Amino acid sequence: MDNIPNLNERYRRRPPAPRPRPPLPQVTRPRSRRRIALLLLSAAILLILIIGYAMREVWKPLIATLPATQQQSTSYPPVHPTPTPIPEFAIQPYDPQLHTETECVICLIQDWEGPRQPGYYTWHVTFPTNQPALLSMGWCAIDKQTLDANWSQMKYELFVDGYQIDLSQISENEVVDEEGSCRIYSAVLTGWSSTTHSFTWVHHIYKTLSDGWESYEAGEYVMEFIVDVQGQYGLCNGNSIIDKAIVVNTGEKNLNLRQTANGPIIGKIPSGSEIFLLDVQPVEKEGYTWVKICTDDGKIGWVASEFLRISP
Repeated sequence: MDNIPNLNERYRRRPPAPRPRPPLPQVTRPRSRRRIALLLLSAAILLILIIGYAMREVWKPLIATLPATQQQSTSYPPVHPTPTPIPEFAIQPYDPQLHTETECVICLIQDWEGPRQPGYYTWHVTFPTNQPALLSMGWCAIDKQTLDANWSQMKYELFVDGYQIDLSQISENEVVDEEGSCRIYSAVLTGWSSTTHSFTWVHHIYKTLSDGWESYEAGEYVMEFIVDVQGQYGLCNGNSIIDKAIVVNTGEKNLNLRQTANGPIIGKIPSGSEIFLLDVQPVEKEGYTWVKICTDDGKIGWVASEFLRISP
């Protein structure tokens, strides 16, 4: 019996081999790394803010003790609008019936002629204080048709002490006679103080023109007039004044003002008038000593010194 195999053991049912489990379905989970990175970044920013605030509180009393030149302001100064300067002069259209006491500035320039080539031109003029100044500029042509054709190809600008003048606010007159036709801008200026001023005419010519007498190239003709406004000692158009004198010994007559020593009479000076002796060598002629003088209204000429007395 001992050698008989145990059939129960031999034929005992063995448990079946385990079957492989089917794979579990994939479940999508949020990425935790990105979340961690954002948390770390937020923590770093918060830490920086805390440290900055702490340092500000530490350095604040120290900065307050520094000299004013070492402190840097982080605020900008307020911006105030720059006021537009008001010119010291007044300008108005020229009316020959109203403005009878004006002095033509360009007329004070001996033998003045307008330029015939584009460029910059300048003249110096001495002008009396409190005298209304006539500023004029224009264009002339051989006839009206030529004037109109020329005028359509040009433009003028006027500047006084750097201020541009609106030409529509001054007079524009046309003069026609047997010699030709002219169109002229004219303005009366008052209020210049006793110092150096200037006015500038800018003449734009857009193409080569002929006025019937001369040709003018296209370009800009800039004409600046430097005006030295002076008191009574500046009336004599730049001549040096050496003394003052009074007209005497003429009785009821006026003293003759002559163009040259004993030359043609160009004016009369009432007795008692004050005149200015110019730094010019006297001339002996016809039994008189002739001296060059300047009147109080700016006229220059020669008179006999025997009718003058030096002012005290």
